[in-house]
Order: sequence, then structure tokens, then C-alpha cells
Amino acid sequence: MIKNIEAIKNELIRAAIEAINEQDRNSWYSVFSKDAKLFDEGKERDFRRWSDNEIFGSDPPLVTSILKVEREGFTVYCKFHSRVWGESKIYMTFTITGGHISKLDTGLVNY
Repeated sequence: MIKNIEAIKNELIRAAIEAINEQDRNSWYSVFSKDAKLFDEGKERDFRRWSDNEIFGSDPPLVTSILKVEREGFTVYCKFHSRVWGESKIYMTFTITGGHISKLDTGLVNY
């Protein structure tokens, strides 16, 4: 269970975040467009390769709580946990085009 998940009103964004914790590749990829763009710490990455390594790799992360939601729900700040990196705070900014997530910007935050 993700603490404060109800703060995310957009169903695509909520489904993407829930897919991380459920380790559900099909759900994850189904909410993104086929040509989705991904930026990690400002650097463009191959979306599929990044997802396979960072989300579904050998150290699967967990979103433990939603800290705040901005930009009408398109930017989500959350606590993130992995065995390698421990607890961290990250942001995820989503762009939705044509009923799918077309872009994801993510990175660490300090606040």
C-alpha cells in the first residue's frame, strides 16, 4: 500500500505508480505511449531499457508514500526505497498526450 496514493487523481499516473510497486510490466507499459520519452536527472534515456533496469531489474524499487502533488497532479513527489540506494525522495513529472503518458521526467529532490 502506498501512503497517500489518493492524492493522485489522474488514473494514468496512479496506474503507473502502482505498477512500480506491483512489479507489473504490462500495466506499466500500457499507460505509456509506444514512443514515450524518459529523462532521468535531466538526461534522456531509452525508456524501455531504463524501465527494464530501474523499475523491473534485480533491485526493484518501492514507492512508499506520496509526499505532495503539483501541477494539477502531473508532478508527484514521493519517498522511494530500494535495497541498493535505501530511502530517497524523488519527483516524477508526467506529460500525457492522446490518452497515454508520452514523457516522464524523474530525479532526486532535496527538501
